[in-house]
Amino acid sequence: MFTRRGEQHRFCANASRTVDNTPAVTFARQSFQTTRLMATNYTLRRKQADRLRLYELSVQDPQFEVELAARKYRQRNGRPARVLREDFCGSAAVACQWVSDHEDNRAIGLDLDQPTLDWATQHNVARLGSAAERVDLRCQDVRNATRPYADIAQGLNFSSYLMYPRSTLLSYLESVRHSLSPGGIIMLDGYGGWESGQKARDRRIVDSPDGTFGYIWEQGSFNPIDNLAHCHIHFVFKNQKRWKRAFSYHWRVYTPAELTDALEETGFRNVEVLWDVDDDPESSDFRPMTEVKNCPGWLFYIVAER
Repeated sequence: MFTRRGEQHRFCANASRTVDNTPAVTFARQSFQTTRLMATNYTLRRKQADRLRLYELSVQDPQFEVELAARKYRQRNGRPARVLREDFCGSAAVACQWVSDHEDNRAIGLDLDQPTLDWATQHNVARLGSAAERVDLRCQDVRNATRPYADIAQGLNFSSYLMYPRSTLLSYLESVRHSLSPGGIIMLDGYGGWESGQKARDRRIVDSPDGTFGYIWEQGSFNPIDNLAHCHIHFVFKNQKRWKRAFSYHWRVYTPAELTDALEETGFRNVEVLWDVDDDPESSDFRPMTEVKNCPGWLFYIVAER
């Protein structure tokens, strides 16, 4: 599980602006209250905090990512997608958003942590009412093929970076390909830029229904020899109470070129790298690009077809 909402902290989503970061990065893609500067006073109490809900509020934007994937599928196939597989699903926010969008939509969510899936069932799936039966959460390795075939497979919040060494990434992509219907697509994401290889600590304030809290994304180390990074998410509450290392990640930062090569090697075709071309820091417009200017930091999506 990693980040997305307001993910424009330290990085820039296009060649002309800088942003924040996490899998967990910080890139603006639409107008969020979370893009305000970090404040010193917060109103949410530590004892009110739920780790997974804090994560959702800080870094995820299921509506955006569901709509982006659905649009890319329709552009390629001329028909709507109906089955989505959310890999590394965590709290299953994307899966739940997907089934909420249409009465014919179904979702499969895969994660290795059963307590997290139990939380997702209780807090997110249960809220769907009768639509809950169209969400299938499985405690299962994403490197295992699944049925029914999915139209879309998403491995977002930089989750594919956990698939290292490269042989593990290839195994994962092969299993996804065998889990997709004809014309099905995979969507991954990533980050980069010359500042993404540095130690960094980025901060912002997040509004929740119960009050405000601080979100801190820390990249504690980066090894340019193998591109392995250690990253952490911390939270700050009223009276400066802290939840240190609420989430931690050890992963390999793959470049768009590396992911493209891996996708093509495992049989995917029509690979597109989507780049944010919007100069407005509070919105995003991801379009297929083959050449862009480098900058301190950037976010990308990559889409490929079975």
